[in-house]
Amino acid sequence: TYPVAIHGFPTQFDPSRDSDDISKLLGYNSDIISHPSALQHAEFISRKDPEKIQAKKTHTSLVLYFTDLATANNCIDKQIVFDGDMYRTAKFVRRPPQCYNCHRYGHFARDCRSPTKCGLCSGVHHTRDCH
Repeated sequence: TYPVAIHGFPTQFDPSRDSDDISKLLGYNSDIISHPSALQHAEFISRKDPEKIQAKKTHTSLVLYFTDLATANNCIDKQIVFDGDMYRTAKFVRRPPQCYNCHRYGHFARDCRSPTKCGLCSGVHHTRDCH
């Protein structure tokens, strides 16, 4: 799939497949998303429960996953329109996870076999215990 991030998107948007919001998004952008079936799915960048996102933020990034490279590139080259507003887009690249035990990338603390290292001073203690 080809992911495209839409930045500053309203959190009250419903990204579920058959929602009215997805239909409206596809309708507003029919000039750049010519085949609605090219949209595989959509999700907010934060994978938290939508109610938790809405409680803290009014806007966040939405990621659209396309099956067609040309459609994804069209969305990146042009802006996405929704409810009369234009939103900037970019290719979405998910960052690798960072371990909060050793602070290296590519794994989580629960799977870490390295010694504990402070993220502030590099001492042999957890960051939360740094003085």
